[in-house]
Amino acid sequence: MPKAGSPDAVGPELRAWYKGAGRATLERLYWALLTGVVNVGPWPTFFLEVTRKARTVGSIDTQLEAVRAAVEPAVGALGLAVYDVELVGSAGARTLRLTVTRSGGVDLETITSVTRAVSPIVDPIIDECSTNGAINGSYLLEVSSPGIERALRRPEHFRQALGEEVSVKFHTSAGPKRVRGVLRGFDGAQCFVESDEGVDEEIAISDITQARTVFEWGPQPRQGSSTKSSGTPARARAKGKS
Repeated sequence: MPKAGSPDAVGPELRAWYKGAGRATLERLYWALLTGVVNVGPWPTFFLEVTRKARTVGSIDTQLEAVRAAVEPAVGALGLAVYDVELVGSAGARTLRLTVTRSGGVDLETITSVTRAVSPIVDPIIDECSTNGAINGSYLLEVSSPGIERALRRPEHFRQALGEEVSVKFHTSAGPKRVRGVLRGFDGAQCFVESDEGVDEEIAISDITQARTVFEWGPQPRQGSSTKSSGTPARARAKGKS
């Protein structure tokens, strides 16, 4: 006689469902319940971790621009501006990084407020994107300030850094090259750097693999450069799992 509660104790249709797609569905629900926890990470970075569901998405650039457009009003309402949105890390350990800034710098309390404001906005935007594989599975939502050395990835980043000391890594016909010097110009397609060796470098933006501002320590900064600082970057993170 079949044991009560076992698949054999129910009708043939339910048994077929359980042995097919139903069992896989129940197993997914079981593991989702086990992993849906809230954690707080250790020093030195503040972590605000909440459950995140991530569908696969299509164009990563499309997704990031959609996230940027969606969170900008919430960030602006707190008196800040979105500096950058980027996806870093490999599959299974992705970090969706939102960098915010304002005049006078950003402290940890402000970063925490931004994290709470944008967390409920990010998931629906990711879910609305096409399904083709940019974020799939777990990801970490990180909100941070740029810090004293800022990444230069967007046109406005280069315009804001004019006159500052920068480090630019780019492709050449002879291989990778890095130049450090003062950013003297930017026209949207190229940037112009006066190197520390006194050589004027004309670099196509499409060839750049990495660019950032350089903070100079000491009482004698390079002439023509600006050593703007927003302090040590503060960060808050929200972890998600599908």
